[in-house]
Amino acid sequence: MLTLADDLGHLSYVVDGAGPPVVLVHAGVADHHMWDAVVPALAARHTAVPVVRYDLRGFGESAPPTGPFDETDDLLRLLDRLGLERVRLVGAS
Repeated sequence: MLTLADDLGHLSYVVDGAGPPVVLVHAGVADHHMWDAVVPALAARHTAVPVVRYDLRGFGESAPPTGPFDETDDLLRLLDRLGLERVRLVGAS
């Protein structure tokens, strides 16, 4: 996994493929692995589509936060890091 470090710890993420991006946000009781079965299906249907999965702070391989944070700011920071301005966002709760 790749990491995006900041003052509050780090976010861990995976990028598969290339093209118009899809970002998958996991439920609050899981981590990025909840999407493992979905990624091959996306790749089979939509060739050249990058699929971004990441672990929210304190889940999976992302560090617990060391202070107050906002999940939306974390997502925007990750998108900025990847140079993505427009994405298809898929979430689960």
